[in-house]
Amino acid sequence: MAPGTERIDRSGSHAVLIGVSAYQDPSFPKVAAAEKSLRGVYRMLVDEELGGWSDEQVTPISNPVDCRRVMSDLRRLAQGTSGVLLLYFVGHGTVTMTGDLVLAVSDTVADEPDVTGLEYSKIRSALLGSPAKVKAVVLDCCYSGRAIDVLAGDRQDLADIADIRGTYTLTAADHLAHAGQADTYTAFTGELLGLIGTGVAGGPPVLTFAELYPHLRQRLIARNLPHPNQRGTDTADQCPVARNVSDEPSTTGHGRDSTDASAARQEATSKPIPPTTVRKPPSPPHTGTSDVTQYPSKPAAPFTISWTGKDPLSAYTNSSGMGCLNGFAKVGLAVSSPGVLIPLLMHRITSGTGQDDGWMAWFVLSIVLGLFTLGILLWLSTVTYRLRTNGWSLRVGPQGIATTSSSGRCEYRWNHVRGVTIEEIVAPMKFFDAADFTVKLYKYTGIHIQFTTDGASSSPSRPAGWPPSHPGKIAIRRSGRAGRIPVCVLGPMTDRQRTELKMALKTHAGNLYHEVPTQSMSNLVSVGGGNILAMDQSGNLWRYLAPNYYGSEKTRVGTGWKVMKKLVAIGDSAEDILAIDSSGNMYRYYGPNYYGSQRTQVGTGWDTMTQVTAAGDDTGDIFAVDGSGKLFRYYAPHYRGSQRKQIGTNWNTMKTIVGIRDISGNGTADILAVDGAGKLFRYYAPHYRGSQCKQIGTNWNTMTNLVAIPGIGTTDLLATNATTKIMYRYSGPTYSGTQRKQIGIGW
Repeated sequence: MAPGTERIDRSGSHAVLIGVSAYQDPSFPKVAAAEKSLRGVYRMLVDEELGGWSDEQVTPISNPVDCRRVMSDLRRLAQGTSGVLLLYFVGHGTVTMTGDLVLAVSDTVADEPDVTGLEYSKIRSALLGSPAKVKAVVLDCCYSGRAIDVLAGDRQDLADIADIRGTYTLTAADHLAHAGQADTYTAFTGELLGLIGTGVAGGPPVLTFAELYPHLRQRLIARNLPHPNQRGTDTADQCPVARNVSDEPSTTGHGRDSTDASAARQEATSKPIPPTTVRKPPSPPHTGTSDVTQYPSKPAAPFTISWTGKDPLSAYTNSSGMGCLNGFAKVGLAVSSPGVLIPLLMHRITSGTGQDDGWMAWFVLSIVLGLFTLGILLWLSTVTYRLRTNGWSLRVGPQGIATTSSSGRCEYRWNHVRGVTIEEIVAPMKFFDAADFTVKLYKYTGIHIQFTTDGASSSPSRPAGWPPSHPGKIAIRRSGRAGRIPVCVLGPMTDRQRTELKMALKTHAGNLYHEVPTQSMSNLVSVGGGNILAMDQSGNLWRYLAPNYYGSEKTRVGTGWKVMKKLVAIGDSAEDILAIDSSGNMYRYYGPNYYGSQRTQVGTGWDTMTQVTAAGDDTGDIFAVDGSGKLFRYYAPHYRGSQRKQIGTNWNTMKTIVGIRDISGNGTADILAVDGAGKLFRYYAPHYRGSQCKQIGTNWNTMTNLVAIPGIGTTDLLATNATTKIMYRYSGPTYSGTQRKQIGIGW
């Protein structure tokens, strides 16, 4: 055998390669380059002239789902390895609130990565429990929802998080890892494979991690790409990776000529992965004898959920109408109480006294008001009691949809279904039904089915979970030749359960399931009284009325607003707004009509500002952050740059800022800010120093369209979940997620 061609000892070794290019949660963008990177690493390893692994020693897993199954297979393979145990991962990674690294598989939910992803602490345990002499981990991941082409991570050293005693760990980057395009490798894997494919001039005949790392780092830095990191203990960094195929001989006389190197590189990029080895979605399901689990791209198991019926209606309905009416009645009762008690305590309501000085009139009016509001409260309590329901359940499976309730079990098979949607059940219970004043007490969301002609006879009279005593008449949503009939009320559900339900409908119903078009509203601003303006994708400007923000009660107040890239509330009594167009011109539109013919231009060059928000203190001032991260306050009504005041730096680390009412007592607006990791901070006026800010929340990177609205003595927030499109109201000053209230869906 020629010098430099000795085989690397791979006896007792095993490599597990995991690549995730497609994700079910839209919060994780596709990583198209991950598939090619997975194949490239596989081909390099099984190339006899490079990695020297056999096909049986390499287990590639493409787009796996169910992290538990992946961990089970990884643990089993680790237990059977005595030589080198290599784990390679390419895809999205994320960091939990406690700083733990999680590798995202195809069905990982961004809001719950620790229970739906591969926790690195569990991977660490599996590796520590392996009898392998060397454990090597290569991670080509970070996490981001900002751009398809970038994988972003939390501001922590991932190599530190992933460090395991007695093993070697190589990570693509601490913060950002360039993902590459669909027909390329990721930047990190591409440079690693390129380095192995060309070899290290003058290097040893076998390249180890210790030999490769400085050259890999130099190549990445030269291309202005994120810097890699490594951690190694004992002699794990001397683990052989591949033969050195450099054309230039080493100082020990070993090496390969250019013909051999070229052939090896060509083979490394052309050898296909055996179809029996890659874990592709089976169709039909795999029934072979392979000892490695096949990973479907979508969950095949039915989705099941049940509700007890004992949850408050506010937990799963839009009950803002009930809350408004209930609050009005309580205020009326509180106002009337002094009018009854004070005259009695002062002995003004006695025979011969009080009739001439107004005490008796006040007393009588207070009694009438008190009895009226007390009657409303009793009526509302009766309504809530009558709207109680018994338990019910829902199942979505391969055969169709099944529900159970106090009325019995109903089954709706797919061959009798023309379409399935999730939307509001049209049967609102109203307190008043007048054109000028309508209060809808509760609004339910449920599954609707459009039946075929053969299946029309199986349509229910009332959906499962619908209160038996509800006086509202259920309406059929018209759609083509037939209507969509509600078959099941959706009770309290977590964001993850909603995602799983939609995935089950997409999997089992296929083309029968239709996503209800959302309003796709953007540029939400508050314009006084808690009302908001919102712009749809067609450029129409709509006014939504507080406190319910019902789509059925919105009013269009303008068209052609698509040219405006940013709307900013001023907060004055005139309900005026500022609008910035694509050229950076800023205009003032006068409420409540916002006519373009009456607008006034108040500035130019505002396209250099990354964020603009109202000050929140009714002065009409605004806060703005420029491209370098400087925070300025612009003073109304002219907003001149020559009169602005710089009040901070490094604000480009914040993804969202919102001006809110002062609580520090100095009369100047405070600021809420969300950083890249989703942490919510409150910055106190007038200096807005980072050293004095207070963290008051986490996971706010899942929320969009933050709008400050008036609260009771403070500022509340409206925020929309980017995945579920559900709008919530957060009460200030804590903005706790446990106390948030659902306002609407489809935002």
